[in-house]
Amino acid sequence: MLQDCLPNLIPGCFPEVNKLPLKPVRLSESSKNTMEHPYRAFEDHGMRGNAHGSNVHRVTQRLVTSLESNATLQELTLNVQAISESLEFSGPIVRFLNENKSLERLQIRVPPQTKGSSIFANEIICPSLKELTIWVASDRSTKRQIDFMRKAAVKRRRLCRCHNPIRTSRSTTNITSSVSTTISEDLDQFNLRDIARFIASQPQLEYVRVQTSTLSTKQWNDLVDGIHQNRSVRHVEFRRLEGDSFSMRKLQQHPTLERIDLNGCPTIGNWHTLVSKEANIKHISWSSSPASIDCLQHLANKLSCPASSLLKLEISHTNLSGHKLAMVAAMLKENCSLREIDLSSSQLNSVDGYILTKCLQSNFTLQKLILNDNSMLKWPCDLAFLGFRDLLATPTCNLNYLDLSNNEMEPMRNDARCAEIFEGMQRNTKLKVLKLANRGTVFFETLYHKFWNESEKHHLQVSKSLGKALETCRLTELCLNHNFLDDDTIAKYLAPALSKNCRLVRLSLKRVGMGNKGMSAISKALMGNQTLEFMDISHNCDMTLPAYESLVECLPTLSKLETLWFHSNTKDELHACTLAPALVKQYALQKFSNEDCLPEMYRIFLAANRNGRRYLYQHSTIVDALWPKILARAAHNPKIVSLFVRERAEMFTYR
Repeated sequence: MLQDCLPNLIPGCFPEVNKLPLKPVRLSESSKNTMEHPYRAFEDHGMRGNAHGSNVHRVTQRLVTSLESNATLQELTLNVQAISESLEFSGPIVRFLNENKSLERLQIRVPPQTKGSSIFANEIICPSLKELTIWVASDRSTKRQIDFMRKAAVKRRRLCRCHNPIRTSRSTTNITSSVSTTISEDLDQFNLRDIARFIASQPQLEYVRVQTSTLSTKQWNDLVDGIHQNRSVRHVEFRRLEGDSFSMRKLQQHPTLERIDLNGCPTIGNWHTLVSKEANIKHISWSSSPASIDCLQHLANKLSCPASSLLKLEISHTNLSGHKLAMVAAMLKENCSLREIDLSSSQLNSVDGYILTKCLQSNFTLQKLILNDNSMLKWPCDLAFLGFRDLLATPTCNLNYLDLSNNEMEPMRNDARCAEIFEGMQRNTKLKVLKLANRGTVFFETLYHKFWNESEKHHLQVSKSLGKALETCRLTELCLNHNFLDDDTIAKYLAPALSKNCRLVRLSLKRVGMGNKGMSAISKALMGNQTLEFMDISHNCDMTLPAYESLVECLPTLSKLETLWFHSNTKDELHACTLAPALVKQYALQKFSNEDCLPEMYRIFLAANRNGRRYLYQHSTIVDALWPKILARAAHNPKIVSLFVRERAEMFTYR
């Protein structure tokens, strides 16, 4: 009966089943079902074998056919090697790039051979292109990728035997062509001038990324010339770049360039020249090892100047401890332009943290401080804790974002030093984001039962300080993942503080030892919250039915909650399924994770809300057969039928 009434109430609902947008797909040079399903090769296989003879012709023909039938393509990856001189291939590619008005992202993997750039010898202007990635591959890296993709293709073929092939449609948004061959190691023979001319001629290009192993000075100059001539480029990224000393003058003089990323470029030691009074660059990211003292000294001297235009500086994945950190801290003491600094993964210890915080007390402009993945909070030294307490309590401190995650801090349950940070927060009215997450390997619950009596005094001190800080500060995001707070602490101190905080947008309490008592208190405190958008309460293994029932009552009242992580909280599937009906009433929810619940069950309930259905389309592996299951399940449940037909009829029309 349901199948008879639905088409009348919702015209055209069943034809919509075959119009699901697909994930990014990959075109390969081999498929057993090419004639029956010409698009199946996009999904089933990756790069395999060498491209020679008829294989090249076959792949070329399929790629050309697919491009001509996808006028709304937004992203294209050309992984083409040793076949670029084929007119049958380059002609349709050039025509497609010139005529397509929706292509925004283009990725090019080119061999280190002159003929690899023959496609771009033509005049090509992509009217809507915004992102360009150029990957100049070496022979060694290509062989590694070929071996990896061959192994991956075997696994994919085994999986594909158990699943129905995904149908393709005109709504496909990404096609990747992969054709492999052996290429030369001589990078000096590869000419980037054609690609540089292509970069210079794109009217809306904003982001250029170059990923390679080695570039000669001539190749560097060709690329920089192309970037310099394009006055719409705002962001340039160089990854794993090695070579001679490269001139940064033209990048420095670029009138619209605002951001430069140098990731894995240890031989570029003159990147400090990008900072000057005349440059328009506002964001520099350096992620390489080692960072030379001379380079840091030049950088500190330039950033100490009040006329610097740099707003964000990232120096990560290097060793900044000791004298190097002292130079950076002295620069921050004098700098009045930086708004954000990221020193993550820089091997900073507790003394470094103390020096940094003392210098930052004189800085009135810094707003965002990222120091994760260091060792500043390692036991037993408490200098860094004292430094952050004084920094947060300083009236002139303008920090609104502080990330101290994964700094080898002892779990909050028995570390009295944590109270120092919370005491500083009690006098701070500007901090909005605090991240104090620990690594997942730090906490072992049995250790805390062993030292329970010794840490009880510290625990009480930390809990009271945390509760007072949350009541007085203006936090919008709090992350305490992997910090054992225990059930009583959450119910007695954390939950009452959250009920008084009317600004919280993101709350992360993953693996904090929360059980029924804590979850019930949190649900009661958040009841009717109008600001919370993200909540992570996963991996709290002590929850049973009372915790789920309290959350079922709370969820429909959270009008703006979009993401809920709730997995690995119970081993009882029936308890997990009790949460499913609340998802139907929570219309704002877009993302939900609960591995304990039957996958089909929570997908059905989450699909009942429009935003959740959009997320399933984009991030799930569901196939067309799921929708008949939803309708079949709804036929035996009047509430779901009412929801589908009367209240949420628009779910059958994807927008």
